[in-house]
Amino acid sequence: MLDSAGFPKDRAGYYRSVWLSAPSAASPSPQPYMFVSPQDWTAPVPVGNPVRVYAFLSGASIAEAFVNGVSLGLRNVSQFGYADWGSVPFQSGNLTAVSYTDAGAVAATSTVLTVGPPVALRLSLINSSAVPRPYIADGVDVALIQCSVVDASGSVVPFSSHLVTFSVNGPGDIYGLANGDPADHTPDKVGRTDLPYGGIWFKQVFHGLALAIVQTRAGNPGSILVSASSPGVKGGNVTFFAAGT
Repeated sequence: MLDSAGFPKDRAGYYRSVWLSAPSAASPSPQPYMFVSPQDWTAPVPVGNPVRVYAFLSGASIAEAFVNGVSLGLRNVSQFGYADWGSVPFQSGNLTAVSYTDAGAVAATSTVLTVGPPVALRLSLINSSAVPRPYIADGVDVALIQCSVVDASGSVVPFSSHLVTFSVNGPGDIYGLANGDPADHTPDKVGRTDLPYGGIWFKQVFHGLALAIVQTRAGNPGSILVSASSPGVKGGNVTFFAAGT
């Protein structure tokens, strides 16, 4: 359900819907969730050609999908948390799915948009916790940094294939890069001057995304600035702090 860089595929939406629908001590009732597919609504097929529209969800019994505000109809949710609208003529704009409880209230929504041309790189720390975790300057701890190619509205541009160069300023070093593309044979761990590419860390994005792994330095706490650049778009950066042990 994840690619080799750790980015979720559409299948991750299915597993999440199943896990959220299962009762637990923390949540005895199914948690509302909706994931509409395809996630690429920019040009999955030429305008007017059919594209499959479906959704994974939990916490609801009925779902409805819309293309540019026009309903594709109501669907009963299967016992596996699945709703299917079949083949739909593609139109640029937005695809939205809405789930409803038995009482008719909106339970959850999910929207994907047609994106514009790429204009910038956006760097962000990947953190699975609601509270940002501390980083430790022990020479072992690493920060996972997502690089996204985005349009003017901040949406990821899935058709982007920009070549991105990464650099670090502060007490940290790039440990490796990844993009999740199984056809990309560029080594994920390069960059030292005694290896190819002259010590320059670069990676081509895949579906608009790339991953940088930045390692702290032992006994050298401080602020670490990670930057990314690519021709034709505005560069991006993100900062994290590594505390002493």
